[in-house]
Amino acid sequence: MKTCLDQTCIGTCLRAIALLLAISVAAATTAAAQNFDGEPIVVDDDGDDVGTEGLTLREAIAQAEATAADDLIAFADHISVIHLTRGELWIGDLYMPPNSGWLMIDGGEGRVRIDAGGQSGILDIQSGPVIVKGLELVNGSASLGGGLLVWDLASVTLEDSLVSGNYATDAGGGIFSIGELIMFDAVIENNYSRDSGGGLHIDATWGGSLFAIESSFWDNEARGVGGGIFNCVAEVMLIAPDLFFNTARNGGGIYNYGGHLSISDEAFAGNLAARNGDDIYYTTGSFDPADLGPVRTALAEAL
Repeated sequence: MKTCLDQTCIGTCLRAIALLLAISVAAATTAAAQNFDGEPIVVDDDGDDVGTEGLTLREAIAQAEATAADDLIAFADHISVIHLTRGELWIGDLYMPPNSGWLMIDGGEGRVRIDAGGQSGILDIQSGPVIVKGLELVNGSASLGGGLLVWDLASVTLEDSLVSGNYATDAGGGIFSIGELIMFDAVIENNYSRDSGGGLHIDATWGGSLFAIESSFWDNEARGVGGGIFNCVAEVMLIAPDLFFNTARNGGGIYNYGGHLSISDEAFAGNLAARNGDDIYYTTGSFDPADLGPVRTALAEAL
């Protein structure tokens, strides 16, 4: 006879606890950033050169990283689009532990578009708590993560943002992550990968995890597997996701390989796999179409 302490129940409880802890930390960081009472670093130059009269986004990131303090990067009212001409924007340090506080880049309610013009990736986040809010990451191109690349030392919150029109020659057309990625009300659309994860590739080989709430994956394509999402041995929890019109050879919407996928209140439509799994395909690992309603309620109260 099974009890509430059997392996399945324990695993489910631990995953729920891990979700709550991760979201609580992200919510606390986001709340601190939104209530930031320091002086924001204001980007007032929409170019990508350094040493100009104004302050570019690239220079603002360097300024934020120069001290150990928490930092908020905001944008002057006239800034709506930034065209990258000097390659992707690096945040943090890949080979050292984080040595600064959180960094929030806030494009505001009107959003700020960062356009790489197909010449480079856009954001390469290597360490530290980073909040990306109100940004549009478009037309990036890289081997991994055309729009956003998250490394294993990084914890990234993507909120009210768009990742669109990006391309990866290997994996993660829109996003490639081996770190902790938390998404609130994000849209990942019209991205392409020549291999896996047209919209998003999440990999826990180095500790990656994904928690997404009310986020959408539309019209993404992978030449190989996982048109919307490819999960490689990661803990993935999706609450109220939309996965529409994503395509791949296997797993049009989601391809789960060796990870644990929990999903609730989902909406699937129009996803297409040339071989197997129009909406979801998994080879190993586990799939739990659990009722995460209580968890969702707790998160709503926490936020």
